[in-house]
Amino acid sequence: MGLIILCMCIAVYLAVCAQTMSDAFAYADVAASVDSEEIAASIDIDHAAKLKERIAHMACLYAMNVAPVALVAFFVGQDYVVAPLMLGVIAWAAWTNRFRKSLNKKREFNVNYMSPSNWYDWQWIVGGDKDTLSRAEAIRDHRTRYFYRKEPEYMELIHGAAAKAGRFEITVGVSAFLVAIAMIVCRGL
Repeated sequence: MGLIILCMCIAVYLAVCAQTMSDAFAYADVAASVDSEEIAASIDIDHAAKLKERIAHMACLYAMNVAPVALVAFFVGQDYVVAPLMLGVIAWAAWTNRFRKSLNKKREFNVNYMSPSNWYDWQWIVGGDKDTLSRAEAIRDHRTRYFYRKEPEYMELIHGAAAKAGRFEITVGVSAFLVAIAMIVCRGL
């Protein structure tokens, strides 16, 4: 493949990545607004149902964004399976990180707040909390420990867990991007 076509492939991928992240950020902000309003109205959040809905929505956005990459790959006769798949990983990383920060901002919480009531958050929290025996107990005690007693060690645990999750998501997103670019370059050489 010629250098010009290779550069065009990379340029298209960069544009599609930018659009994918923009879509993920916009949808994360909308989802955070909805959740924030429901939480303020004391409506219990069905995390499983919300996850299904959000996966379906992001799948549609992903399909629209991956089409240009697949089209370019088809026309230049290359098999760029990895690059389109990495867009999904990039979208997940961008959405998850932005959603947490946006929700916390709307609720006027610390940007690194998370709750054991969310299974994904719980995975990060439990990694550092050796005193918590069960998730049910953590959910029961969370409001008291975080909001009322404001236990410094517990607040540090929660904020630290969210910060680790954020670093992980950014690392995974950037790594997926670099893998995709490396695959395009290696295929083009």
